[in-house]
Amino acid sequence: MNNAKFQTIEPKILYFGTPVALISSLNEDGETNLAPISSFWALGWTLLLGLAEDTKTADNVKRQPECVVNLPAPEMWPQVEKLAPLTAKDPVPEGKSARFRHEREKFRAAELTPIQSELVNPARVKECPVQMEARVLAVHPLHGQKVQNIGGAVAAEVEVVRVHVASPSGAEGQLRRSSQVVASYLQLPPLLPAGSGGARKDLSRRIMSRGKGELESQETRAEAEPPFASG
Repeated sequence: MNNAKFQTIEPKILYFGTPVALISSLNEDGETNLAPISSFWALGWTLLLGLAEDTKTADNVKRQPECVVNLPAPEMWPQVEKLAPLTAKDPVPEGKSARFRHEREKFRAAELTPIQSELVNPARVKECPVQMEARVLAVHPLHGQKVQNIGGAVAAEVEVVRVHVASPSGAEGQLRRSSQVVASYLQLPPLLPAGSGGARKDLSRRIMSRGKGELESQETRAEAEPPFASG
């Protein structure tokens, strides 16, 4: 690396591939909204969830401060993909209308099953091997010009109050296995310089190989949307 040459780049987002979660939140009519998210981290039993300002998920957790963080298994990537272009916002925000469509019944659209939570109102996702019920402690606006350029965002600070796993004897293994669903809804962010599309596709496939083997053969999209909840 002593002879490495560096160049200055301007990526759309700083995103390196993190686990995907499905966030359940409560709509005004009492129905559970479901949205994929790939910008979050945990410390102890506290999580910070990155949410685009114009999403239904952001609206919901501000109004009804609770949610469920569902961690999908690697083989659930098709369901994650089905949710990615959907939003419960009606009408669809003008800046998203070319890429998203309104869908009120997210569970049905993604062929997933809602099950009742124990301590919060939003439903859990039965197919997800890890489900974490949480209460929202605060919603922090994110500052900075670059985050404003992508429409603004908030960080929802949540405290997990109950954890459900599909196999009690292998709870830690379930958490590790669920974390293998990586990328922004199977998208690779533009961190590599322009003109390096082949390298980006190869890197995307190697990232995806952390999950189920079929992911390596999937065509990945070159340009990424911000890795916040889609709707």
